[in-house]
Amino acid sequence: MNLQCFHLAIRIHHGPKRWIYLPYALLLACTFLFGLGSAEAYPSDLWPYLALLAIFMVQLIWPTILGWGAAFGGWFAFFFVHDVCTGVSLGPFGFLWTVGLLVPLYLFRPRARNFSQGDETAQTDNRAVLGPRGME
Repeated sequence: MNLQCFHLAIRIHHGPKRWIYLPYALLLACTFLFGLGSAEAYPSDLWPYLALLAIFMVQLIWPTILGWGAAFGGWFAFFFVHDVCTGVSLGPFGFLWTVGLLVPLYLFRPRARNFSQGDETAQTDNRAVLGPRGME
């Protein structure tokens, strides 16, 4: 059972939904390069941009549910949780940058497929990965 859930999480999901990661990768690459070019930013402060860029590039090539979770969670943790914990005031632009950009990622997430019933083409939601109730 757990091996089947792991297989669902790392299964490649081809299709047009994977192109949603391209704007995020370009945005992170530009932010990283502008940060390197600025005299105010230290290279050690830019590693989260590079790490998220790698995650989004892998998702663009090999989209999986596990990678989507890493991209979604990484974006949320780095941009929202980090700013809230450090006391940075978000404002309307900051809120759009952190939470608003998560909406397209959530809407275009890869879906798990139900293999327990022998139908490999049946679409289910992500609850199939979370536990046995979704596998019924």
